[in-house]
Amino acid sequence: MLPIIRKVTIALKVDFDGTSRPVKVNFNQDIEELRNVRLWGVQTYYSAAEARASTLILDPDYSRTVISRLQFQAAFLNLYDTKNVNFLINCPFAVFGTLQNGADGIGTTHPSINERDAKSFNGQFLDIQNSFVIFDGSINNRPDATRVIVLDIYYSRQDLDKELLKN
Repeated sequence: MLPIIRKVTIALKVDFDGTSRPVKVNFNQDIEELRNVRLWGVQTYYSAAEARASTLILDPDYSRTVISRLQFQAAFLNLYDTKNVNFLINCPFAVFGTLQNGADGIGTTHPSINERDAKSFNGQFLDIQNSFVIFDGSINNRPDATRVIVLDIYYSRQDLDKELLKN
C-alpha cells in the first residue's frame, strides 16, 4: 500500500536587522505533525507586492508580512535527515516556488523567477528541528519589519503508515 501524503504549512518569523551578515532562521520549534516523517515535497511562497506598495500580503495566522520577492530570491533551504546528514544544502527557495500557470499561490509571479519544474523528494526521513533557512547577507543590508517565511511540507507519517499496512 502506498503511504498517505499529508501537508502542513509552516510560518517562520524572520527579523532583518540591517547588518550585512547572513540571517539564519532555524526550525527549532517542535512540530508534532513532523515527528517521525518521510519527506515527499516542499513548496515555498513570497509576497509578489513590492515593498512600496500599499497592500502587502500577510501571513493568515500571525498577520505578518510574507517575505518579498528579493528576500525570496536570497533565501536558501537546508534540510537534515534523522542521521544528521544535510541532504539538501543551500538550495534556493525558487526551486520549490509555486510558479506553474503563472501564479505563486499568494500573488503574481515576477519574470526574474522562472523555475517551473516540479521538485519533490523520495521519502527521506526528515529531522525538521535541525533544518534551517539562510538568507544571503546582501538582502539584510537595511532593517526591515518582521517578515514571515511560508513553507508547505508534504510528508507521510511512519507510525500511521505502519498501522495502515497491518490492516
